[in-house]
Amino acid sequence: MVMGKKKVGLALGGGGARGFAHIGVLKVLVENDIEIDVIAGTSMGSIVGAVYAAGVSVAELEERALAFLRSKEFTDSPLSAIVPSVGGAKVSWWQRLEHFTKEKNLWARAFFKPGAIRCEEMLPLIKALVPDILIEEMPLPFRAVASDLVTGERVVFDKGSLHQALLASCAIPGAIEPIKSKDMLLVDGGVLSLVPVYAAYEAGAQFVIAVSVDLGIGYWMGVKTALDTFLRVGNIASENLKKQEMKAANVIIRPNVGSSHWADFSRVEELIVAGEEATKKLLPSIATALPLYQRLFRWLSKGEIR
Repeated sequence: MVMGKKKVGLALGGGGARGFAHIGVLKVLVENDIEIDVIAGTSMGSIVGAVYAAGVSVAELEERALAFLRSKEFTDSPLSAIVPSVGGAKVSWWQRLEHFTKEKNLWARAFFKPGAIRCEEMLPLIKALVPDILIEEMPLPFRAVASDLVTGERVVFDKGSLHQALLASCAIPGAIEPIKSKDMLLVDGGVLSLVPVYAAYEAGAQFVIAVSVDLGIGYWMGVKTALDTFLRVGNIASENLKKQEMKAANVIIRPNVGSSHWADFSRVEELIVAGEEATKKLLPSIATALPLYQRLFRWLSKGEIR
């Protein structure tokens, strides 16, 4: 870290599988020598951010992610059963029936359990990407954001088990069961902080690049069930909180993630490219804005006005 240099923070938002677009964002920033000093993440943004903050290269991160998503461990997991067959590939009637049965069993479980997917069923994905280390010992300052159902407050993990923090940050309400931690019952950070700009500043950032990969409230498929109504209400509330928080960001990157389901992991490679393309378009803005902030920081620290 160069003395007087303004700390650059990266706030990676939630969006399930769409969060893999963050890999493309990181790839372009690294290739263009934009040094990241602090990372804050929500949901899938916390997983991608944690891997990079743990010292793993972007190339290795991409390789690990693709390898796991192609593995039998993933295809046999509940996550792969939430959406229809991968990548539009042709499948037999038996495979369709098997998938349908898995999916219905999952959602039937949600009526009697806190979530359709048990928290330990999320661990294979996390373990495949990053080891369980202490957050306070990571090479880059890192924060994972979750929401507490008990107090209704945002929870920011800055120490302790990385895996536990990531599990809590990714516990999508209704889909993945909440994580119990002391007196808290934790769910996805996107409930209160979909793109964790504030957490990045709290961790020491002075210039924040925010990355949003959610669909927003503009994506509308109508309401057919009570669950659709419940999810839509939550989406509207989360979107309005996100808009307020993102006003504090210096640069906002919005990869074109289309309308893919949060659990559709079949388009990961496309999403990575979408992250790259969106970041490349904003490179001139980042390159212009960041040096200005750096110069202003030096002038103020020296008491100079120019």
